[in-house]
Amino acid sequence: MVVKIRLARFGKRNAPFYNIVVAHARTARNSKPIEVLGTYDPIPQLPRDGDGARFKDIRLDTVRA
Repeated sequence: MVVKIRLARFGKRNAPFYNIVVAHARTARNSKPIEVLGTYDPIPQLPRDGDGARFKDIRLDTVRA
């Protein structure tokens, strides 16, 4: 069984949001994954304090990853 770590796309048309998943290599991008490892938001966001450069948010579930 060959597996790959992929980005499964969610969200709206111009506001993508991805789940970082482990899936079989021969399945489609958005098919049912074996495990969800975390999330990735590619749209740059302002820091919480409002100062500094924009950043892209990646969150991993440390128990699963």
